[in-house]
Amino acid sequence: MNKTVVGIALCIGLVIGGGLVWFTRQQRRPPKVPAVDEVLQEQIDRVQSGIVVSFASNRANDATLMKLATQRRLRHCYLRASKITDAGLACLAELPLLETLDLSHTPVTDPGLESLANTDSLRLLILNDNRIDGSGLQHLKNNEHLEVLRLRNTDLTDEAMAGLTSFGELAELTLSRTKVGDKGLSHLAGLEGLRVLWLSYTDVGDSGLESLKDLKQLITLGLRGTKITDEGLKHLGALEKLESLFLSETEITDQGLQQLTGLSSLENLRLRDTKISDAGIEHLKKLPSLDYVTLSSPPITQEAIDSLKQAVPGVEVDVEEEEEEKE
Repeated sequence: MNKTVVGIALCIGLVIGGGLVWFTRQQRRPPKVPAVDEVLQEQIDRVQSGIVVSFASNRANDATLMKLATQRRLRHCYLRASKITDAGLACLAELPLLETLDLSHTPVTDPGLESLANTDSLRLLILNDNRIDGSGLQHLKNNEHLEVLRLRNTDLTDEAMAGLTSFGELAELTLSRTKVGDKGLSHLAGLEGLRVLWLSYTDVGDSGLESLKDLKQLITLGLRGTKITDEGLKHLGALEKLESLFLSETEITDQGLQQLTGLSSLENLRLRDTKISDAGIEHLKKLPSLDYVTLSSPPITQEAIDSLKQAVPGVEVDVEEEEEEKE
């Protein structure tokens, strides 16, 4: 073979081989993770350029928040699972336009909420999965325009529920997996604009539902895993705008469903792991807007399901899929 050709082939092989080695090494290297300051500076640059954005980083800490708080145009701040503490929250008082704040799964406690006392532009506050017992809600009484408050999986108590009465514009409230019971719900009676209420896996029972009967704007009510029975359902009959009702894992029976037949707007009904049988299906046929229902089979038979589908055209009946826990 011509020596020139051989030489060229060897050179090409070396180039290709070297490229493959470099590529393999690059593949083995972990992707570069930007430092907190790099992420923060990018967000600050965007805010300064006139684009109001949210900031999120599970590596953010109090020092990070201190820098971010200099951007007075910031409206939305998502700090879920960050290392923000009560000390860092003091910086938020410098953000006059702040509307959304997510502090879920952080070390924040009730005393730290005092820093939010004058953030009167706040519309949405998320405190899920925190060491909050609700005593700090009193510091938020000036946030009268708050529309969404989420306190899922906190240590909120009935006594602390009194701190909610000043939120006259509240439209959505999440109290699932808290220590709230019937006594605490009495403080919701005046929140007449409430549209979404999650009470799943709380100590709420029949008497607590009586406090909800005047919340005429409710469209979603979550009662999964609560202590309610048929007796409590009679208080829901007046909620004419109710569209979604979550009753799975409760003690309700066929007789209780009769209390719901007047809910003409009800579209979404969850009844898995209850004491509903084929007899209860007859009451569901009286819900003209029913679009989706979950049931347990057994005891519900396929014959009963087919009769429901015939009586309410278009209704979807789910007896197989595991229910996803909502708020």
